[in-house]
Amino acid sequence: MAAAPSDPSDQHEDSNQVKPDLDLDLDDIQREQEVLRLITRFNILIGNTSNQYIALLKSQARQHPELNLIGICQTSTQLQNSIPANGQALIIITLSHLLDGPVNTFIQSLSDKAKRAHFIVILKNDERISEFKDIIKSGDIHVIDESSIGHGGLYLCLRSITSDRVFKDPVAVKRLDQESASKDHLSQRELEVIALVADGLSNREIAERLQIAQVTARDHVNRVLHKLGAKDRTEAAVIGIRLGIIH
Repeated sequence: MAAAPSDPSDQHEDSNQVKPDLDLDLDDIQREQEVLRLITRFNILIGNTSNQYIALLKSQARQHPELNLIGICQTSTQLQNSIPANGQALIIITLSHLLDGPVNTFIQSLSDKAKRAHFIVILKNDERISEFKDIIKSGDIHVIDESSIGHGGLYLCLRSITSDRVFKDPVAVKRLDQESASKDHLSQRELEVIALVADGLSNREIAERLQIAQVTARDHVNRVLHKLGAKDRTEAAVIGIRLGIIH
């Protein structure tokens, strides 16, 4: 089954939460077969805004009649109205944002009966993840980072659900850590440096632009990478843009 693409603050260590080992001993075909096997144990309700994905999912549902797909919704209101009175054996897979806004309020407003459903929230790559801090830190909502779709994220999440455990994608947890440690912890000079890094300047060029020693520019760059949890300059620039500290 295709996972829901779009058109990991605190590390959770309690016994009800798992973090994945993405070194899975399954190839793509085997993993897809296992996803299908696991998800057919449940009724499925989808929240997604991509017409292309919705068409793909409908096609897959026709090819796999064993899929218990009860609805595809583009708004939180539609999702809420589509939840059966008995939410047991129900998986709701939704993007973090639908056409009527983020799903936070929708999830918080659900009745206890509806909360018996298993919620999987897919966090999009291009949004401020701190907006979903409560969801990431919650003890009963499963979280997959959009970048993990196609790389075992959905499989690992379903495996956690069938084992009665909560799945928190470590990619999403890391993103929240990065946001929490970003703007408030970067000095004014480091904010200047990250902007120049995003413009593609070398350490020498940064030193010339800021009228500082090249070794000082290098040290600033290294500190910025460390604070943002970036492995290289390109990733630091991407993180800076996503966090809104680079315009």
